[in-house]
Amino acid sequence: MSANHLVVWNARGLNTSARCSVVRDIIVAQRRASIVCLQESKVANFSVAMNNEIAGNDFDYFCLPAVGVAGGAVVSWRRDLWCATSPCARRFSVTIKLTPLNGHGEPWWLTNVYGPTARADKADFLQELRDVRASCPGPCLLCGDFNLIYKASDKNNGRLHHGLMRRFRNVIDDLQLE
Repeated sequence: MSANHLVVWNARGLNTSARCSVVRDIIVAQRRASIVCLQESKVANFSVAMNNEIAGNDFDYFCLPAVGVAGGAVVSWRRDLWCATSPCARRFSVTIKLTPLNGHGEPWWLTNVYGPTARADKADFLQELRDVRASCPGPCLLCGDFNLIYKASDKNNGRLHHGLMRRFRNVIDDLQLE
């Protein structure tokens, strides 16, 4: 992306104007941000007006709506720098194919995830990661809030689920993610 920046952030809710202002301030601070990935929007009806308030008028967006006031993910991109195609919203992710408009660089896939907090949904989420990668050939970036632990040192308390950690590591290895 050269001089362009990518902002990835768990917003923990965009359902108040105060929270939207905080997120907007972060994006403005990253003056060269050309792609913004937000997770946990908690907004079921994300609108053009909301995207403009948060990312700015130069940004288009695609989103995974929240279910009620839980979850949700948004990808916004500067329309003068990127052509976005092939949008796909799944249960836990939103994917788009981005092509630089300056003619430099190849198209690539961007997937923004908000992983489930409920243990019962973790297996479906891990399968979705596999399905997304299988449907997006070529270069890709998978980012977001996975709500899973890769290794014990990533956890801030001693409550670990080693089976889920192992399954998450297997997906990372199988998909050759870094």
